[in-house]
Amino acid sequence: MRAFGEAAASAGEAKRPSTGFATPAPERSARLAPARRAGLFIRSGIHFARKCSRTPGVNAVPTQPPAANTALPAWTRRETLLVAFAILVFWGLTAAAYQIGGVTIPWDAKSQFYNFFRFVGRALSQGELPLWNPYHFSGFPSVADPQSLLFSPTFLPAAWILPQASIGLFDTIVLAHLAAGSAAAAALCARRGWRPEAATLAAAIVFFGGPAMGRLQHVGLVVSYAYLPVCLLLLELALDRRSYGWSMAFGATAAFMALGRDQIAFLNCLVLVAFVLARGLRAPAAGRWFLARLPLLAVMGLVGAAILVVPLLLTLQFAAFSNRPMVAFQTAAYGSLDPFNLVGLFAADFFGGLHKADLYFGPGSPHWPAFDWTDRSVNFLHVGAAATVLVAWIGIATGLCLAPGLRFFSALAAASLVYALGAHTPVFRLIFDLMPGISLYRRPADACFILVFAIAMLAGGCLDAVMRGKTGATNRVLLGMLAAVAAGLALFALTRAPSMTHVLVAVRALAGAVFAGAIAVWLIRTLAAGRAGRAGPAFGLGFVALAAGELAIHNVTTPINAEAKSVYAVFSAEPSPDRDALRQLLGSLEAEHARGRRPRVEILGPENGWQNAGMTYGIESTLGYNPLRFALYERATGAAETAHEPRLRPFPKTFRGYRSRLARLLGIELLVFDQPFERMPAALPRPRIAELREGPPLWIYRLPPAAPRAMLAARVKRVNVEAALAAGEIPDVDLASEVLIGQDDPIDSVPAATDAPGRATAGRVAIAEYGINQVRLVAETEVAGVLVLHDLDYPGWTVTVNDERRPLLRANVLFRGVELPPGRHEVVFRFEPFGGENLAAALATVMGRK
Repeated sequence: MRAFGEAAASAGEAKRPSTGFATPAPERSARLAPARRAGLFIRSGIHFARKCSRTPGVNAVPTQPPAANTALPAWTRRETLLVAFAILVFWGLTAAAYQIGGVTIPWDAKSQFYNFFRFVGRALSQGELPLWNPYHFSGFPSVADPQSLLFSPTFLPAAWILPQASIGLFDTIVLAHLAAGSAAAAALCARRGWRPEAATLAAAIVFFGGPAMGRLQHVGLVVSYAYLPVCLLLLELALDRRSYGWSMAFGATAAFMALGRDQIAFLNCLVLVAFVLARGLRAPAAGRWFLARLPLLAVMGLVGAAILVVPLLLTLQFAAFSNRPMVAFQTAAYGSLDPFNLVGLFAADFFGGLHKADLYFGPGSPHWPAFDWTDRSVNFLHVGAAATVLVAWIGIATGLCLAPGLRFFSALAAASLVYALGAHTPVFRLIFDLMPGISLYRRPADACFILVFAIAMLAGGCLDAVMRGKTGATNRVLLGMLAAVAAGLALFALTRAPSMTHVLVAVRALAGAVFAGAIAVWLIRTLAAGRAGRAGPAFGLGFVALAAGELAIHNVTTPINAEAKSVYAVFSAEPSPDRDALRQLLGSLEAEHARGRRPRVEILGPENGWQNAGMTYGIESTLGYNPLRFALYERATGAAETAHEPRLRPFPKTFRGYRSRLARLLGIELLVFDQPFERMPAALPRPRIAELREGPPLWIYRLPPAAPRAMLAARVKRVNVEAALAAGEIPDVDLASEVLIGQDDPIDSVPAATDAPGRATAGRVAIAEYGINQVRLVAETEVAGVLVLHDLDYPGWTVTVNDERRPLLRANVLFRGVELPPGRHEVVFRFEPFGGENLAAALATVMGRK
């Protein structure tokens, strides 16, 4: 703390008489040691905003715009440091709460994102960029996966620097994104001339707000949410200063945000477009305003497109080959926010979602009469009773929310609420059918992230108005109506409680909200009436402390965003049965690799990070956990989203167990179950297996040797892949000497099986190098043959034979192959998704010209 204060103090500021803004003294800040400069990370986001000129049309007091060129009040250095310090406290105490409590952000944060992070770090430490992922669903295009973290300007360098980061350190990195978003929100408040207390309140709601904390497991959504205030700040600076530098900074930042390729990133882009339109249309001469900033907008677009276009094109290419290129309306409708969830804005645990016991009875639970696909984390909206009272009373009931300085955020809150309610309003169907891009996403309730950001900015503006004594008269009828709606929703929801226990939980939550709301009313009355006098800042800080404390108590390390670290023992260095099983599994794989073999592993049943642990530890798994999957592979193997659960794992005709032809081609030789084989579902065929490890909690089995990863075939059989999968049959093939080839693939010299009957081999092949994006093999052939590499075929893979490009064949339904003439050859398969040929093919696929 002292070091932070000294570092901030040494970066002294000199006041400019003409504008009232502060600028750092460079000769003093230059003397700062690098370690001490690190303490200014959060403050820098606020500082650069303060030293930029403000737009004349932006309000210092949101009730009326100042005259043109009126200087807005600048924060002092002390005020700036206090806001920065508060944000650091939010981040530091939250991260410490996870560490001290021995808990971690659960579920997808560990099953998916932590494993992706470790995979990226693993690849970078080996000198490779992880464009392809061989450890996920038998091979996966990471370059096209929105959740791969590959294009994240924060996670990518973090993975490079910390390739073996612990789960606790990863949590701290995730929370740092929220701190950055909070700092940007505070800077937006500073540019509007709002008091530091108001900025701190907005920052607290952005950091601790219900969707952010309730859905910490969805790391990608949380990061996209944190980008929104950062992008708005840079966009505002670019437009107000008419600066090409800020325009380029915004274009790059917005592009990286869009590369999250999730629904929040998509909606954020719409928000940014709306912000530009609102700012221009509000200008006195809208036409001249847009014309003057047209070059800036062009720079933003060009910079953003340069970063975004190729990754987005590859993602759209993958979507065309994936299991979900588009979402049906009814699927999206089931992800709508039930209006009764709005009670959670002020009563955090009304539906019992914050209890470890199964007490949740709200929308998405078996107790709720209306069916939807949300859950207690998706429905968690809590921004606190204090903030709710402030916005409802000062913002809505006095009409302050319609003032120029708050009008955009009010419209944003209304629009995001309507979108989040989804099928509960008639508007969503029109939006879904008419607006491009909406049908790619399945959960309109995701818009609650944007709703809470808008509420944060409204709360900041309302507190600033209260502290300055600039509030208008209260419309008591409107305020009464708001209170009646809130009470009505709560009372009617109570009637749906399935037991008295649930009623008591809800009543206790309401009582806590009433208590916090009563204190908030007293503080607001005291400030608005001017009774606080010189203690006004202290009362303002008291309100901020009330709001932030209420959020921290209810939203940090709860059962919906925290789970014991011991649950994820597979990622811990501490001794445990999971670690013993992992060690034995890795030992078996290392022994096989030493023999030149590369068997795959089916992990069926274990959860708590095991589904994708192959990415962390280099285990080539046939399954995984990812909402996006290669559709052809899913159809052939049954590797659906819930395939890691034994009783939900389908076994299609093409994959009737682990001794089926396709299982042998995949090279499955090791099985990891969470129960003995004899207890697995009866539908699972029982092959001959050897038990390597007897649990609990994990059982490891070895299957007989499967087909080699690479082989040479002397004869070919033509097959219609689509027809074979539709019929559920893979044609008979002699795995030792024959290969199935697609009907349209060119074959020059290798005879068909019908023309060359009898058993024959083409020669020998060995894997000389097996990397993430490249596989090098050495083959010796006595006759013309087809080299088959049992790795998944996917657009972007190329093959060379003795440095000469050759056509890539679809071999054995799912895999890669290349025709070889007699002789000794070096064959290299490379994944080149950024090559011109693949990008042209991707564009043709996206345009519907496959």
